[in-house]
Amino acid sequence: MTALLCPYCRREFQPGSRFCPECSRCISDSVGDTAAVGMQDAELRKETLAQAIRVECSGAHRLDELERMLTEYAAVVDGLPEEFAALPEQILERRVWRMRTALKLGEWSRVISEAQKILKAEPNHREAEKALSQAQTQFKCESEIIQALAALTKGDFAVCAAACQQAMKSNGGDFKIASEQFKGQCSELLKGVLEQAFERAQTRRRRLTWGLVVGAAGLAILAALPSLFRSMNNALPDVHSFVTPFSNLREFDSSAAQTTPVIPEAPVLPSATPTVSPKIQTPIPDLKTPWENSLGMQFMPVSGTKLLFSIWLTRVQDFEAFVKATGYDAATGMYSLRSDGWKQRGDTWQKPGFAQDPTHPVCGVNWNDAKAFCTWLTEKERAIGLIAQNQAYRLPKDWEWSVAVGLNEARVGTPKDKNEKSSDADVYPWGAEWPPPGGAGNFAGEESKDGNTPSYWTGIAYFHDGFARTSPVGSFKANSYGLFDMSGNLWEWCEDFYDGQSGWQVLRGGSWSDTEAKHLLASFRFVQSAESRDGGIGYRVVLEWSTP
Repeated sequence: MTALLCPYCRREFQPGSRFCPECSRCISDSVGDTAAVGMQDAELRKETLAQAIRVECSGAHRLDELERMLTEYAAVVDGLPEEFAALPEQILERRVWRMRTALKLGEWSRVISEAQKILKAEPNHREAEKALSQAQTQFKCESEIIQALAALTKGDFAVCAAACQQAMKSNGGDFKIASEQFKGQCSELLKGVLEQAFERAQTRRRRLTWGLVVGAAGLAILAALPSLFRSMNNALPDVHSFVTPFSNLREFDSSAAQTTPVIPEAPVLPSATPTVSPKIQTPIPDLKTPWENSLGMQFMPVSGTKLLFSIWLTRVQDFEAFVKATGYDAATGMYSLRSDGWKQRGDTWQKPGFAQDPTHPVCGVNWNDAKAFCTWLTEKERAIGLIAQNQAYRLPKDWEWSVAVGLNEARVGTPKDKNEKSSDADVYPWGAEWPPPGGAGNFAGEESKDGNTPSYWTGIAYFHDGFARTSPVGSFKANSYGLFDMSGNLWEWCEDFYDGQSGWQVLRGGSWSDTEAKHLLASFRFVQSAESRDGGIGYRVVLEWSTP
């Protein structure tokens, strides 16, 4: 069997493998692309596609990729052989199962995505048509109510009233409360919001007008479906204390439940609401206390390690302080994304090709840049007595990052040995759900399709995170250790070599540019050379204690 070239690292591989043995990228993503892997022979292309389809059939959530490869294979051989003839029907059945499950859970964006794909394959599928109509109505209504509540918390009552009225129209004015228990919980939420609103109204002496507006807002809140509160929990931190007690409520559709398969309980990684910003407790940091350094970078202890982890990715303002103090040059060779793809075009960490403020994570820095930053910060803070001589900043090791994200992995072995092979291999930092729930992190959502991406760019359908590129650090929920952006925003450099000895470094966590489910798994390792500067890559530091 003729060897092929990996489309990413350009090293040879044998057809039959899903991942390149050198760089660990997913070869089956590109085996159908003749130009990418240099396949000119039709029989070789047919054989490689067939093998990729067989490998992909074992996947749990790559139906789109499987459909694409089946289409390419059918074009090569003029139809599907008996071996693959049943796959389109099986894919359709799997999509119906996903749609019913999402409908039962009130995950409207997932219902819309799956129903549209079902209707593309079978245009007259009545169940999908009904589910799509229901989900679109609920999705629109939720969005409008969230907009109303966001306006209410900002005191913009004109916008609030308009959004409330539109929500009523979207849902036909027919609001049904799921249960008396839910109604009582709604009332508690409404009570807190109304108290704030009436207090503002009294201050401005517009009691009658504002009272009517607040009443309209109250009707919209009471009308909200249980799934609304999951969205509000992420979108509205100002009312977070009211929303949390009933964020797990789900709307139940009895007609869908009768035919919905039982979903096995999946492991869920630790998660928590954002922690209160830690303050400096001692002049010298210890392993038990939250701590803040001279740059305002905040650190938290992580059980199972002898480290303090920065709760954020390194910010633009942190890296800027390093460059100003040392004159360090990190301004060449950065790859950035535009309509013509990822290319070097003169962008830098200071001007990456999209808007950033000082609190955004610095991007376009390579592994060597990150190491130089750690060396400078260690020397600076040792000199002023803020850290001890046996304490130093560095990048987290791969196994330490795994502990911090909540994985149960062995400490021995290289990142290559452990890539997607832990006991929690199919779990994301937010749990087992795909697409990501609202507020899970900054990924390639609908906002990323801003007209400055390639024509093939799809994004994650119906997923919204509010940011087209990077987001300010701490914009989403922290995990149980108080660490932010352990999933998304930017890939994070780790200390290790991917295979323990080569020049390829390992990265973890995913970024704003990731659309593929596999890349956002907590156990997935990305690989790049130490010299690579990329608009989707940044880093996080840790403070370690060395042995005296």
